[in-house]
Amino acid sequence: LFDDPVVRGSVFNLHDVTDRVEAANRLAHQALHDTLTGLPNRALFLDRLDQALARAARSERPCALLFVDLDRFKQINDILGHSAGDELLTAVAGRLHDAVRPGDSVARLGGDEFVVLAEDIDDPATAVAIATRVRASIARPLALEDRTVTVNCSVGIALSDRHAPDALLQEADMALYRSKESGRNRWEIYDRAMRAQAQHRLEVEDLIRTALAGHLLT
Repeated sequence: LFDDPVVRGSVFNLHDVTDRVEAANRLAHQALHDTLTGLPNRALFLDRLDQALARAARSERPCALLFVDLDRFKQINDILGHSAGDELLTAVAGRLHDAVRPGDSVARLGGDEFVVLAEDIDDPATAVAIATRVRASIARPLALEDRTVTVNCSVGIALSDRHAPDALLQEADMALYRSKESGRNRWEIYDRAMRAQAQHRLEVEDLIRTALAGHLLT
């Protein structure tokens, strides 16, 4: 209406929405990140893994998934308390971030379970080298509650081969189980025999439960 000669001025109505935008950004961040460590959570990690697998299929250069679990973490919680346990998890998150390559993703799935996603893996030795650095970094002494503690970790490694995200995560979890079963503080790479062994273990457990249920009924 400025072309209208009777218009003598203008009125502006402004609203500062900075607080509203910042609140929305905080909520979005909290929905996709772990509140304790600030690392991506399972939802964000699975999305990144899905994109990484798509890139791996196009480039024919696999990615590696490392499933990292702290050894005997429950003992630290029981002895030093949950506050010390939270401090340890926060420190581990930082050490993981420093141990991986630029561009690798680190996430916390929950509890003392962490994952590392490494793309453009030339061969299994590259994934093993990352796992070795991760174990060495986590094993450095750490001051907690006026005490110095040393924590080790077990690592399960799975290499992508046109996987779905959940399938690759399951294979890394199987490799982690083998690492724990073999004495902890070590890494294991997934192979097909692990799935057969896991299936056999489930069948044996089902047979035992069935036998015990039958015994109780009689």
